[in-house]
Amino acid sequence: MSKKKVKIGEAVVVDARGIAKAVQLASHYESALHIKARNMSANLKSIMGMMALELAKGEEITLVAEGSDEEEALAGLQHYFAGV
Repeated sequence: MSKKKVKIGEAVVVDARGIAKAVQLASHYESALHIKARNMSANLKSIMGMMALELAKGEEITLVAEGSDEEEALAGLQHYFAGV
């Protein structure tokens, strides 16, 4: 299991469209992926779970991955959420 903390970048869209893009990106990886924010956790591959988090720009989140491609998954998701 691997974890990475990342601050949601100003360029990241955190509405339904942006969350759908994050879920779509997460779905490309085999690893189990979760996101933690404000003492809440959600499956990154679940749009309903992600919407329930109500993420905000500038918020610090923790990405958690477990599986065969966890490092690749974390790198891709960190890049997405940082808005790089």
